[in-house]
Amino acid sequence: MINNLIIREYKFKHLAFSVISGVFLALSFQKFNLFFLAWIAFIPLINCIYKNNLGYSALYGFIAGIVFNIISAYWFFLFLLSNTNNFGSSLVVSVLLWIYLSLYFVLWSVFVNKIKRNNYMTVIISSAALFAVFDYIKSYLFSGFQTNILGYSQSSFVQLIQITDIFGIFFISFFIVLINMMLYYYFISKNKKFLIQIFLLFIIIITYGFYRIKQFGTEYGNKISVGIIQTVAYKEKKVYYLNSIVKRIQNNIKNLEKEHLNLTLYPETLILGNIKEDEILKDLMKEIGSISDVSLVGGTIIEKGKEYNSIFLISNYGEIFDIYRKKHLVVFGEYLPFRKGLLGRFLSSLNKLGERTKEIELKVFDLGNYTIGINICSENFYPYLSREFVLKGANILTNHTNNSWFNDSVLTKQHFTMNIFRAIENRKNVLISSNCGISGIIDCKGKSVIKTKESFDGNFTGNAYTNSYITIYDKIGDLFVYLCMIYIALILLIYGIFRKRKIQVNK
Repeated sequence: MINNLIIREYKFKHLAFSVISGVFLALSFQKFNLFFLAWIAFIPLINCIYKNNLGYSALYGFIAGIVFNIISAYWFFLFLLSNTNNFGSSLVVSVLLWIYLSLYFVLWSVFVNKIKRNNYMTVIISSAALFAVFDYIKSYLFSGFQTNILGYSQSSFVQLIQITDIFGIFFISFFIVLINMMLYYYFISKNKKFLIQIFLLFIIIITYGFYRIKQFGTEYGNKISVGIIQTVAYKEKKVYYLNSIVKRIQNNIKNLEKEHLNLTLYPETLILGNIKEDEILKDLMKEIGSISDVSLVGGTIIEKGKEYNSIFLISNYGEIFDIYRKKHLVVFGEYLPFRKGLLGRFLSSLNKLGERTKEIELKVFDLGNYTIGINICSENFYPYLSREFVLKGANILTNHTNNSWFNDSVLTKQHFTMNIFRAIENRKNVLISSNCGISGIIDCKGKSVIKTKESFDGNFTGNAYTNSYITIYDKIGDLFVYLCMIYIALILLIYGIFRKRKIQVNK
């Protein structure tokens, strides 16, 4: 009986440790933004892995993952519920998502348990490399789920994240897990060499960060004057009160008409209706165009029966001279997986959210003195898009969002945060215009020169700077992650061969 109580207490302790890891990870992200917790968050889970067998390691990995994902991605359930009014389907899909994301923690825990008796350096590097690979896979598989990528937790650690202009966001995920593993080895061995190694790694990366911050000042590049419109118009009201939205846009135009602006930005899908044919909207486009050389206005366009989420480029004369159509669509928001299968029928209410068509061609827009790369909504989640814009000649990036879908959840803050990393990776200014979110201007070192609150309804002006600088990351992309993949494959191959030989010897 005493032994059973000891065992239960032992298992409860590890259960608590895995929960602590999940909570610490969640707290390190926006909106809590206790980013320093990420550097120790894995240690309780690592302890569980090292002190238990494979099965329990998988269990504790799942617990840490599910706690983390429920806290940090709770908004997904609210998003589905508010847009479908179907509690059951929304809950089922949300739970499936949380479980799916937690499986990465399970696989990572199993891997660490399998290799934990190898050379400590192999274990440390392999564990960090695998987590970075998983973050990469999670970002793109099934259209991707970017908001829980570990590296984004460090948006406030400006000196550290400057290195993403070489290795990209997934290196930050790698480095966080690396430090967690090294700290664990220090705690169990009390060997100060681990602290010395950690100190040297931070010194190298932060020194590089200070150097790059000094190199890229706020006014690095060629100046353009920018006007940005932010609205607080929820989707229900946009359907029933389009006239009021038109009046609010007209009020913003009056506030900016005395400015001489090179570029004005408006949020995603702000204008509902046929801009090319509706007389009211055609007149509105003339008013919008009058205050700026070029205006970028969010709306939709239907061509050959296909609907595109678009940004209209409006000239100073109020004419549409080009259109950007969204390339990377949002799952359950703009395209619906499993529509024709059993799951699609079960989730029929979710299919009411609608379906858009994605653009195939990647376009940038040469406007004479500057070239724009446009991200609509979640397109800024994906580093490859901004990188491809820059490689095609973009010297400034924009992001047009409609966060009214998410009801002032943590996602609005995380959405803005991702623009910080796109700015650093490409060393480009990023301009953000949001509905029910956060708008601003971010310079090429990731500093928010201007940043609004979610409740802000109005406009502001500022200066942005264009440049043609090409970073190492622009040139090599996510090569670091691909090297991690190769490294993990070699470790698995070597480990597999080792196990096979051991079995043969035992026979």
